[in-house]
Formats: sequence, structure tokens, C-alpha cells
Amino acid sequence: MTAEEFLNIVKISQEYSQDTRQEKTIAQQLNFSYEIHWHDWNVIATFIAQPDADLALIAEAWRFAPAFVEAQPRWTALSQHPDWAAAVAQPQRAMPPSRHGWGGLPAFFIAQLIAEKNIKSLCLVLESHTVDRGFFERWGEDLLAFGHQSIDLRIMEQHIISAERMRPILDKFATSKYATVRLAVARHEHVSPETLRLLCTDRDEKIARAAAAHKLFPQDALDVLAQHEEERQGERLDRLETLGWKELGDFLGNPGFPQEGLDILAARDDAAIRFACAMHPNASDALLQATLAAPEDWRKAAAALNPALPPAMMEQLAASDSVDIAFALAGNAALPEALQVRLASHPSRMVRLHLADHSSSHAVLSLIAAQPGREDVHTSFEQLLAVAIDPASPASKIGNLQAATNTKRSNGEALASSLGYAVARHPKVPEKLLGKMRHALPELIAANPGVKLRMLEGLPLPEPEPIPDWKMNGPEVAKYPGYAINELLRSKELSVQRMACDHIGCDKALLLPLLLVPDTVLLKKLAQRTDMPRFFYEMLWLLGGESVKAALKANKAACRLGAFQDGPAVAVAAAAAAAPASQVKVDARGGIKGNKKDRIALAASSTDEAVLLALATDKLGEVRDALTRQAALPLAVVALLSRDTEQDIRRQMPGYLAHFPLEQSEAIERTLLGEGGGIAERIAECTRNPVLQQHLVGSYDRQLAYNDHLAPAVAEHFLYHASIDTVQRVAANLEGQLAFSRKAADFLLQMLDHRRDDPLASLRVLYSAPDEEQQRHHLARVADYLALEGDRIENTYYVTQCIIERFVDDAGMQALIARCLGPQTNEENRHWAARLSTRLDDDVIARLLQGASGGREALAGNPALPEHAADVLKNDPLPEVRAALAAWNTRLASHFVGDASEEVRAALARTTGEVALQRQLLADKQEQVLAALADNPHCDSAMMAALVAANRNYAVRSRVAGHPATSPDTLKLLLQDRHAHVRAYAAAVIEQRAAQAEAHSQPSA
Repeated sequence: MTAEEFLNIVKISQEYSQDTRQEKTIAQQLNFSYEIHWHDWNVIATFIAQPDADLALIAEAWRFAPAFVEAQPRWTALSQHPDWAAAVAQPQRAMPPSRHGWGGLPAFFIAQLIAEKNIKSLCLVLESHTVDRGFFERWGEDLLAFGHQSIDLRIMEQHIISAERMRPILDKFATSKYATVRLAVARHEHVSPETLRLLCTDRDEKIARAAAAHKLFPQDALDVLAQHEEERQGERLDRLETLGWKELGDFLGNPGFPQEGLDILAARDDAAIRFACAMHPNASDALLQATLAAPEDWRKAAAALNPALPPAMMEQLAASDSVDIAFALAGNAALPEALQVRLASHPSRMVRLHLADHSSSHAVLSLIAAQPGREDVHTSFEQLLAVAIDPASPASKIGNLQAATNTKRSNGEALASSLGYAVARHPKVPEKLLGKMRHALPELIAANPGVKLRMLEGLPLPEPEPIPDWKMNGPEVAKYPGYAINELLRSKELSVQRMACDHIGCDKALLLPLLLVPDTVLLKKLAQRTDMPRFFYEMLWLLGGESVKAALKANKAACRLGAFQDGPAVAVAAAAAAAPASQVKVDARGGIKGNKKDRIALAASSTDEAVLLALATDKLGEVRDALTRQAALPLAVVALLSRDTEQDIRRQMPGYLAHFPLEQSEAIERTLLGEGGGIAERIAECTRNPVLQQHLVGSYDRQLAYNDHLAPAVAEHFLYHASIDTVQRVAANLEGQLAFSRKAADFLLQMLDHRRDDPLASLRVLYSAPDEEQQRHHLARVADYLALEGDRIENTYYVTQCIIERFVDDAGMQALIARCLGPQTNEENRHWAARLSTRLDDDVIARLLQGASGGREALAGNPALPEHAADVLKNDPLPEVRAALAAWNTRLASHFVGDASEEVRAALARTTGEVALQRQLLADKQEQVLAALADNPHCDSAMMAALVAANRNYAVRSRVAGHPATSPDTLKLLLQDRHAHVRAYAAAVIEQRAAQAEAHSQPSA
């Protein structure tokens, strides 16, 4: 911003303030404009030159940059001013970077942070979302000169730096003394191949592995990498007797570990190392014999895990009645089929399920499927396995099994990976699963007799589905089937292993090598599993630190474990039926007695004020915190919790106080306000008290802007003293206050006319206009502006699109759309304009039809599309395009009813009002189509009853329960549904309809 523009804004603001009730002096307007633009040196210089400028603000600039202020023409007069000494003596205003973007901080403030080497504050500035390319142009060299790892890491996290500028920086960081910085370089998307060549021989093993795994790693450097790895392994073997477990863990997992080294390590008095040596495929016969002669079952289990174990030793181990040994043998890839048959009838279901994951023998799987399953589940694993291995099972059932492996049952039934394997081997595996299976289980699909026959017939196979971005979808890993998770467990990336190690349906044999990974987080997640044998928990007890042991103590399946030094570990108690929960009781003093789980459940659900008051004084913070899950609480309970010892609980109370009269809530709010910090911020967001709101102005403006109950006087403060975005937010929250909305609309459009700040943001003011007449008035003014700023507007489609969608019939908006359809605008702009235009000409249509798929999809979704263009798009190869057309074009509905794409038929099923087409779609076998039909508002009660009679997926029946056309008889039928969610939803709908009927009958009565 130039000095002239700064003065122009001050002039405009001053002129506008003269027409308001709250007069603003020129000095106040100067200060306001300075504080908005104090990062600009030109503005600071112009401000100092003004005779009405505030001395305190000039003194603030002088304290940070005395040379700059003293170079200004007015300095002599300022230094001799009688109030100058008092202004300099005032305390410095706090300007924490965490509350500002860098653009909201004075240039001299950033310079001061760099001069003071204030790393902590500079890191907060770098973490701001408003850091842009200009910041690095201005301060980049100074920040790089620090050579501090926190600064360096945050610079690498800034994606706004181009690859050309980032690569020289990464080359410098590659020689950093900090391992965390070098590791970040090895993983950076813009790192050069030459830098990766350097880092692949880094002294830190983790950095070397990350560089070698990078997608840009040069292939001609593989020889260098192999030589470095050989030297590193040789060095570790030379000092084998001195290596600790942290270095040995991953080293022992190397399949090329020499036999002599295993014999040396097995002689150590370390149970964890002996276990790892015995399970290694290179273990010597002598080591295995010594292991089998040991009395402890955990040692024998280690030998049973060894894939190179001779068959005679396997026979010896199979004769044992130990569950640990049987579990280890069941996961051994070299186990003969005869021993597999013996284990298939093992008394332990855990052993049988584990064996199913590793056996491809039909006889073995048949024996496992014939064993009894859990009685407390609807369909046990054994029943599903019987369907999966039966060659006569129809393809529809096989497809449903795939969905079953992707379900985490609330009742705890574990679904093994073997179901996925059986589906992949089944001759009738559905075509829709081939893409997933070809990616995750390529060997099984290649050997599938049905797939082989398909290939012989010359039929194409679907392409393998792309690998998902696991690191970006960590919390979503649980939704994938076990056989897909097994691929993650084989990864060398620690973060990927951490994500996958607690999946309920994974192959448990893949968890055993993870015991050798010296990572506390990973071991702690393994310690929380409840479906592993005793020896697994015993090894975790030996390998993990205090946090791992604490997790084991909290695990009921691993309770009462002790260190081996203290004597043999006692057996883990077998999983037993949970004891009935103790009932909550109230003692003589009014306290609540009961276990923790019961008290938490009571706190989250009870409406009895006496009970809630007793729970509010509970000694456990989790119980008191559960009270804050309720939507409303009595005032006495809120008053008690507002004095709670935990700040997080006190911070929730202002939200409850907003529901009470001011005379009841004011005293509590004032007490909480005295604490300041996050609690005061929460009060600013919630309070209805105008006095408190006025008190919070200036200190908590950002939080007040989100308050839906601002007093008019406070709202007007934002109108004259806040940024454009803040005024828009307040105006949106106060749409009910017509006087304020009208004043806000006029003010923002005045700023638009004078080009203050970013006028594009002011377009949203149309949402604040209180009536349609005023909206049209403002729309005409905005249209004039759009005509003047055509090119700029056209390239900011994401700002104007919401306005155009709301006023799509307006002639000015359609004129803007016409400009956005031109070839000079960017592709995204043309696409949204093609979807909204009501005046599509043949040239535009021809250009979009020949362009990218996004343009064709946008055209297909435009109801104003001419018939000749619709006839072209109805045969488009992309289903998304045909689906967009099917969603509204009734003329082509009969064409889409037999479309090969499930997505297209679902789009038609969701919107069509033709009963004949609805009947045709009812016969569709795809759940997505039926679910869409159940969402169709044009369907009648007969169609809803037919959908229930089809007995489809529970999601379809659930939608039927919520459809307004569903008859009472159909709802009663759904009350008997096998799925609890459908039953509950149907009951809720019946109750809601009864309440509505009663409400309608009362006035007539």
C-alpha cells in the first residue's frame, strides 16, 4: 500500500463517520488505519508525518526502530514535544506472534525478533497461515543464517516456496548437524537426486533408509547404497558382543543375519535376544535343540515360529498342549498339512482362527469352519468361512463376504484375514472385487480358476486399484479389510506400522516381527491388543519400558504379568464373560457409589439434579468431564463445575450459562472472566450480557466476532474498527438485526466503491441485506463493479461463485458468466460457469465437449443444456458425466435405466418420478442403486414396502424407515428387522409421527 492510498482510506473513513451517531476524529481514523497496515514501512513513515498521529504509536515504532524514526522529517519536533518522554515511558504493547499472522506484525517487530534471536517467537510466526512468498523474499536469508533446527524444519514445511527456490535450501540443510533436519530433507518432495545420493550413506540409519526409499532416488546410486549397507552391517557384526537391544532389534530382523552371530548372541543372559535368535530362520540346529529343551513355553514358542524348523521338531512341538506353542506353529509357513489338520481341531479358537489365516488347504479350512463359533454374534466367523470355501456359493454371497471382512463388529467378533483370501480364491469372485484383489492379493487372483477361465475367453480384467495414501488416512485404516492391512504391516516405514498394528483383522503372525522394533509407541499399541497368546505379552513385558508395562497392566488379557527375573510368569487368564456391572448407589452423604464406568455413563445421561450435583463433586475427573457431554445442565450444577479444579471443565461452562437469564449467570461469568486466557475467550464467544461484551471489546475481538448474540453497540464497534472479514462474520451472525444488517451492507459497499482492502470479499455483503429489494439494489452496485474489474473477477471464481449461484437469474450475473466461459479464463472458471449459465451457445458447448472431463461434467449438470448437446453427453465414456445428466434430464431417463455404470443408475434412481422406471430400478442388484431409490422423494409407500420385501442391505432399509412416504405397516415390519439400527430408527420415526399428529390435533380440539 502506498502512502497516498493510506491517506485516501483515512479520508473515506472520516467522511463516512460524519454520517454516523458515533463520531470519529481524524486522529482516531489515523490510528485505526495505521494499526491495520503497520507492517508497511511507507504507511509508518506517512503516519509519523501526520500532525494528528498518536505519540504513543510513534514511540512504539521508535523503541523497535529508532534509526528509522529519527530519519523522518518530523523527528526534531517529536523529540522536543513536551509529551514525548511520557509516551516513550509507556509499557510496550504485547504483540504475540501466535495471535497475528506475519502480515499483521510490524516490519520492525520481525526485525527485532531476528536481532534478539528469539527462536520460539519466530517459529510461531512461521507456523502462521498468512506467511507467504513475500515473507521469505524479505526475511529468508536472515532465517537461514540461524542454522537452528526448529527454524529449518518450519521453512521446509512451507509449501508456498517453489521447487526451484527450495532445492538450494535443501542442499544446504542436507549437511545440517541436526539429524531431524537431514531426515526432513530426505523425505521432502522437492529434494534433488544428488542430495539423496549424499543422504543414502548418512551415519543415521533412519535417514539413509528414508533417502533410499524416496521416489526421486537415482537408480545409478544403488551400488553405492549396497556397498554402504555391507560396510555398516560388517561394522555391527565386528562389535556384536557390545550391541544393545536398541541396535540389535532391527538388525536381527534381517534375513541374512549370519548363523555364527546368532550363536554368539544366544549365549547372552537376555531373554529378548534369545527369543529373537530362536525365531530367526538361520538359527542352527544346536540352538534350536537347546531352545526345545528349555522348560519355558515362551522359548519353545520362539522355535515354533522359525520357518526353517525341521519337520521332526514340529512333530515334537505339536504334541504339546500349550496354547502358546500351538499358536506359534499355526502361523509357521512351513507347517505340514498333516499337522495343520491336527491344529484345526485345537480347543483354542484363537489358534484355529490364526491357522485359518495361513492355510490354503480345503480340508483344514473345512475342519475349522465345522467348529462351533461364538454364540453371542449374529453370524460367526466359522459360518462365514463355510460360505467362502464352498465352490457352490453364489457370487452375490461372495461379494457380501467382502463387506463382512470390512466390518468391525461392536460385539467384538474378530474376522480373520482368511475370509479375504478365500474370496480371492473362489471361482465366482465378483468382477467388482477384482480391482481390489489384483492390488492386494495378486498371487491368489492369478491362480484363481475363474479368473484364468476369464482370461482364456479373452475378457479384460479391471485395473488394480491405486494404493491409498495411508499416511494421510491413518484414522481410516480400521475400515480396510485385514488382507489389505497385512501389506502395511510388511512396510519398512515405522509410521505405517504404527497405524496398522492394532487392526482387528490382520494376520497376527506379522505382529511378531514387530516385537524386534525398538519403538515405544509401537510396542505400547501392541500391548493394548486383547487377542494375542501369553508369550506375546511376556515378550512385550521384557522389551518395553514403563509405559508399555502400564499398558499391559491395564489389559485384561495380559493381567498379572511379571518380569522373568522375579520368577516364571503366570498364565494369562482365559477370556471370560464380563461380570455384571455393579449398580450405582447413593450413600448417606449424597455421594455416588459404583464403578468408574457406571458413574461416567450416569453423568452423561442422568437428568436428576441431586444425582448430577453428587457427580459434579466426584473425585475422578473423567466422571465430572462426562457431565459436559450433556446438552443442558441445571444452574446449580453449572455453578459447581465453574469452580472445578480442571480448567478444561471450567472452560465448558460459559456455553451452558448462555441459556440462563442474565441476573443468574452474570456473577458466575464475571468470576470465570477473571481467570482470563481460554476461559475468557469462551465467555466472549457465548455471553449474552451486553455489559460483559463491552468490557471484552479490544481484548477478545476475534472471539466476540463469533458471538451470535452481540449487543447493537458492540456490533457497531466492529463496523468501524474491525477488518472486512470480521465485519462480514458479524453481519452474518446478526442477520436478524435488520438495522445493523442494512448499515453493514451500506458500509461494506462504500468500501467496495473506494477500493478499500480487497473489494472482492465485500461481495458477500449481499447475504446481509435484510430484504429482497435492498438485495437487488446492492446487486446492481456489485454488477457495476464487476463490469469494471472483469479480468480480476473472472480469475477469482471461488469468491464470486456463491453470489452468482444465489442470483443466477440476474442479467448482470449471467453477463459475468458469459465472460467466464471465454477461452481467456482458467479451466476451473469455465467449468463452474458452464454449470450455471442459462445462455449456452454452440461455440462454448463445442469447446467444452472437446476439453477436459470436468467441463463435460459441468455441462451435463446444467438444466439449460440444449438437446443436441445432451444427446452427445448421454454416451460419454465417463460415468460421472452420464450421472450428472441422468440426475435431471427426464427426456433421457429411459436411456439411463439400463446404463452399465452403477453410479449412473443411482443418480437416476435418486431423482426419477416415473413409476415404471422406479419398478425397473427396484430389480437392480446393486445396493447403491437401491439406497438411492430409497432416498427418492417421488417414491410412494408401495415402493418403500417393495424395497423392504427385497431384503437388501440394512442401509437401504434404514433409508426406508426415514422416508416420509413409508407407511405405518412398513414401519411396524421394520421394528422386527434383524439389524438393531434399523429397529431403533423405525421406532424413532413412529414416535416422531405420533408426536406431530398429537401437536396438530391439539388446536382443533
